[in-house]
Amino acid sequence: MNKIFAEHTNPALSIDINKIVSIISPERIYLLSVIHQKKEIQSIFVEDPPEEHLIEALNILVLTSESEKRSNDELQDIIENRLEIIIPVTAFVMQAVQFKEWLKKEHPFALRVVQNASLYFDACMIPLNLPDYFDELTAKEFLREELEHKIRKAIEFLAGAELFLVRKQFEMAAFHLHQAVEQIYTGIIRFKTGFQVQTHNLDKLYRYSKYLMPGLKDVFPLGVEKESKHFQCLQ
Repeated sequence: MNKIFAEHTNPALSIDINKIVSIISPERIYLLSVIHQKKEIQSIFVEDPPEEHLIEALNILVLTSESEKRSNDELQDIIENRLEIIIPVTAFVMQAVQFKEWLKKEHPFALRVVQNASLYFDACMIPLNLPDYFDELTAKEFLREELEHKIRKAIEFLAGAELFLVRKQFEMAAFHLHQAVEQIYTGIIRFKTGFQVQTHNLDKLYRYSKYLMPGLKDVFPLGVEKESKHFQCLQ
């Protein structure tokens, strides 16, 4: 029997997640991040006005069933762009059987999800078992080394971009700038979540990472028209 865990009582959140469940028929859905925006009311006529927390965005992990034939990218596009859901959603999508294998191998992303994320939906078809022991300190050190490697590569790409600018080879300069940004984004995502993102799409990388570190989403303030155009050129 399917189980829906209603830890979050926000009606809009419930409507959106249930719509995803009805269309995708996943094995599990985890809430990875629920980003709130505080709305404070100040009035001389109201004593101790309540604070209202609006959900600004949502990051979820969708584990697909063994019978699912559509690609992860197609399912992600359906969830993020075709369902007309109320809350902006960024979805990580992967097969439940692969996630189960990651758990067996003590993959840091899978372990963090099972130990810390809120399980919203469970089709109860594929049981997941936690390993008896997880050396989180060793895992963090490994991920830090990977991040430092990504940073070094980004620095080299920036140096290449500067050289091509001097030579007025602007397409090559733009390519190297794109690669530098990609290295930093994928490095941050890997370090903070353990997940190795397989995409060159900067928009996806931006949405995956923008809430992982304070101020990261403001590096490219996409709400500003000029900055948004610059980002699209880089993309």
